[in-house]
Parts: sequence; structure tokens; C-alpha cells
Amino acid sequence: MPLPGSFPAFGGEGLQAAADSEGGTVVFSRLAGGILDILRSFRGEYLSGEEIARQMSVSRTAIWKHVRELRELGYGVSAGGKLGYRLDSIPDRLYPAEVRAGLGTQFIGRADIHYYREVTSTNEVARDLGEQGAPAGTVVVAEAQVQGRGRLRRSWWSPPEKGVWMSVLLRPELLPGEVFLLSFATAVAVARAIGRLLPLEAHIKWPNDILVGGKKVAGILLEVKAELDQVHYVVVGMGLNVNQEEADFPPELRSRATSLRQAAGQPVARVPLVREILAGLEDEYFGLARGEGERLWQEWRNLDITVGRPVEVVTSAGSCSGLAAGVTREGRLVLRLPGGEIQEFAAGDVTLAGSRWNPDIP
Repeated sequence: MPLPGSFPAFGGEGLQAAADSEGGTVVFSRLAGGILDILRSFRGEYLSGEEIARQMSVSRTAIWKHVRELRELGYGVSAGGKLGYRLDSIPDRLYPAEVRAGLGTQFIGRADIHYYREVTSTNEVARDLGEQGAPAGTVVVAEAQVQGRGRLRRSWWSPPEKGVWMSVLLRPELLPGEVFLLSFATAVAVARAIGRLLPLEAHIKWPNDILVGGKKVAGILLEVKAELDQVHYVVVGMGLNVNQEEADFPPELRSRATSLRQAAGQPVARVPLVREILAGLEDEYFGLARGEGERLWQEWRNLDITVGRPVEVVTSAGSCSGLAAGVTREGRLVLRLPGGEIQEFAAGDVTLAGSRWNPDIP
């Protein structure tokens, strides 16, 4: 898979972020974005309104007005009289300006980050953007989803400001039968991001559920537009439970779902998590472009906890139980039935049972 042909140009973080969209409106005015950039560079120190006005070439009254705008968006900006203004705190909201600040990517999140307070689903928005010709690396993120979806058309519970509900638009030069590699790459990126930022061990349950402490903390859903021999675009959707507490979950989910906050025993900052996931996804994407599919395969296997366990596989056609004996290089789950027969699954929802067994996996 070749690297993308060209990367979109990008400039100053705050000034570009000022133009990012939030459900059809502007998150920051351009002036507020510029003030935020200046205050961020002086984090912990006061800067006079006169100096900010000089740098922005506007009046001090305009500075006061747009500082108020930042406060309304959740930023802690203190005023110290003649001392001026100081940035004291940053809200735990997935504003494009915050995601881009320190984002270690070359193209993912560099073209556009579309931020919404609420959407039907981020995948739906990203699909529409794909149809409109949006560039590879476009990101859609929302504080809440009202119709979040998982595999088998199941709903995905997505409460406001508690998780990461995000989709990435990619345009890989892959054959349709190779797209599953992006599913594996995303699962590895999410699991690795959790392990890097938190004292937690995340695992993958086939095909791409992320578990912590045996409970589901994240899910991934890929949607593809393709012809027989050509992929037009792939929408990589991710849903991560981040700061929910047990009481936040519906009773029917509490036995099998958890959040990073519950597992870590403390609140988790969402913006660094988003940055880490996007950077990890891009690394895996470029790795595939360099022909490192074998490395990705080994990473996925090292994180997998499905193979070697008795499982139940649920598909749209029904359910089947047996021993998860392996995963093929095409991403298909190999199930050994009680009578010894072998059945393969390209997709499905897996429930784990029993302790791990170590079969001789081809």
C-alpha cells in the first residue's frame, strides 16, 4: 500500500483551529483562537491585555470580549488587573485546537477535524464527508452520539463528554479483501495508546474489541465504499468508554463493559488519548505502506486473548460455539466445533468463556 500521494498543508495550530466546524458553526472565532495560542505559549504567567492586543493588532476591548468567549467554552482564564490574563486550565473537551496541539501526525487530523457536540454517529458524518471528496486523514469527533452503532447493527451507548466517539476517513490503495488490515491496525493502535498513557493492560478480542480487566472498553467499526477491485474510502469508527463510572452504565451493560476511569481508578484526560490513538493509527498505516504486514500481524496476535478459548460466535445468521483455534492471515476466525469440524468466520461477535488454552496454531 503506497503512502498517500500528498499531504495537506497546515499552518499555525490555533489560527487553523479557529476555522474548524462544530455542527455547522464555528468553535472559536479566529481572534479567540489567536488569543488562546498566545496565552498557551505563556502558560502559568500573566500577559497584559495591551501586549496581547498589540500582537493581535486589535483593541484591548476586543481582547476582553474574546477572552470571555474562551471562558464560555470552558477555558480557565484569570484576569489579574494590570497584570493581564493567564491561562489556568483547559477543558476536557475534544476541541480541534486541543487535539492538534502536540498531535504527532503527518496527515491524520491535519486536513480537517470536524467537532460536534452531538451527532447521530461520527461514522455517518465521515461517510458523508467521504462522498463529498474530503481528504484522507479527515477526523470527525463528537461529545455525544444519539445513534452510535457497533457490529451487527447494534447500538453503541455514547453519553456526552464521557468517552471518545471518533471516526477517521482514509483512502488507502488496498484491495477490498485487504481492508481488514486497517481493522487490525486500529485495534493495535487503540490498545497500545491505552497502555502507553495509563497503568493498564489492554487486550484485543477478535476481531477488534478492546478489553481491560476482561470487560469491553472500546469497539471499532469499519465501513467501506468499494468496487470489485478498488477501495474508494474507508471510515474507521472508534468508541471508547473513558470517564464513565459504574452508575453511568445501563444495568444490562455493567457486567461486560467498563471505562478507563473505572479500571485506572482515576479520571482520564481524553485529548491526550485521542492524540495517541491518531498517531498510533498513522504509524500502523505507514507500516502497512512499507510492507510491514507481518509486524502488524504479530502485534495483533500478541494482544489477542481470543485464540485458545472456548467461545460463542454470533453472526447475522445465528450463533455457533467451539474453540477459537486461530485466526487466518485473511483475518478470519477459525473455530473448532465440538465434533472436530472446522468453521471460519469473517465477521461476528465473540463471547469468551473458560480459561486460555494453547493450541498448536498453524
